[in-house]
This record gives sequence, structure tokens and C-alpha cells, in this order.
Amino acid sequence: MKVARGLLKVEILEFMGARYFFKQKEGTGMLVNVRWNKETQILLLSGRFDKAARVPMETALADGEGHPRNKVVLDFSNVSSMDSAGIGKVLLFYHSLRKKGVALTVMNPRPLIEELLHFVNFTTFIPILHHHPDVRSVA
Repeated sequence: MKVARGLLKVEILEFMGARYFFKQKEGTGMLVNVRWNKETQILLLSGRFDKAARVPMETALADGEGHPRNKVVLDFSNVSSMDSAGIGKVLLFYHSLRKKGVALTVMNPRPLIEELLHFVNFTTFIPILHHHPDVRSVA
């Protein structure tokens, strides 16, 4: 399914039970692959984490509302860059999930992104891991 809104294009594809969300504007975009392991929702992210990532991230998190979950893991392995809008979105997701009793974890960020997350003190309330057993078992 494709939905066009001005210069933005949103594609939602179904493939083997996993959903992919992509939002593109002039070559930027974020791909979100959603997986589950028990009560852990795993979002495998790819691309730039900027303001264009809002819709695919919100859609992926909203899809988890009907599924029992106690943890959301953001796998940053394939995130190429992150700007201030991306930082703000992670902070909003953290607060939204926390109100629902759901823990948020960032996994496998690239060194520059991890340094940025440390610089803005995210690591004081969002753990950063370089390996996560829940993801390994479904990847």
C-alpha cells in the first residue's frame, strides 16, 4: 500500500508476517521491521533517524498496543545517522512507553550515535546494549 502526502511517500509492505514501514522525502527515510519475542517488541531500524522517522516508528509502536509487551528494543544496527528530531522522538517514545509500564532499550548503535546518546544523557534512563538475547533468537 502506498499513501502520498505532498512530497512525502509512505509505503507499508507485508512480508512473511513482518511489517515494514518506510517514509521517504528526497532520499531520506526510515525502515522499521517489527518482530516479537514473547512480550518484547523488537524494532529493527534502518536509515536516518530524523523527523521523517516519526510515522513509521509511531505506526510500529501503535501496532504493539493489542499485544502484551513489557519491553521495546530499538535495534539501531542499521541506523546511519540521528539528528535532534530523532533524539526528541526517542525521548517522547520513552515517556509514552514508561506511562504504560513498558521499558525501552536501545541496542547496537553506531559509535557516533552512541556518543550522541551519551552526550545528551539518555543513558541515565535508557539502557544501551551491544547485544540482546531476545533479538538474537528471532533475527
